[in-house]
Amino acid sequence: MRVVLGKMGWVLGRDKGFWESCNIIKEFKRRHVDRALRLRDRGIEDEKRRCILVYELANETTDREELTSQLLNVFFAGRDTPAVALTNLFWLLARHPDVWRKCGEEVRALKKEDLGFEMVKGLRLTLKALRFLPPVPTQARTCLQSTTLPIGGGPAGTQPISVQRGDTISMPFFSLHRSSQQFPGPEVFRP
Repeated sequence: MRVVLGKMGWVLGRDKGFWESCNIIKEFKRRHVDRALRLRDRGIEDEKRRCILVYELANETTDREELTSQLLNVFFAGRDTPAVALTNLFWLLARHPDVWRKCGEEVRALKKEDLGFEMVKGLRLTLKALRFLPPVPTQARTCLQSTTLPIGGGPAGTQPISVQRGDTISMPFFSLHRSSQQFPGPEVFRP
């Protein structure tokens, strides 16, 4: 309800249980942030930690609040999004056996020892299916400072537009992915 109300969320009052839950999660993340910063400050290079997000972030900033916020963002985004993406993908493939067959051919051509992030990024059909039913249909962000964006204003959306601190910007990915200006025949599933 707070998301729906946006700036008017204050009318709901304070929910003690909600804020207590938020503090428990933040404290859990802060422990990991503090550990990463201690290792960074001591200059410890540990091969085991070279690809762990919190350590990589600690190389970019020492701001505990920034690090905690970034980790929380990944934590929440990493839970439902893959489940929704896979559900949508399998739902579409079940209704398009020709595409399912092509995906199978693409995957069968791979060797087990080649399995890795770069290889997965290179899958042509499997990942491109996400345009049709994006796992995150819309995204919103609140402006932290007033600024002028170079485009987005005017009737055609090509003129500058002013945004004020506290404004909410919404990005409708589902609508973008169904735009005939961006994709020819956007209602057709063609990964």
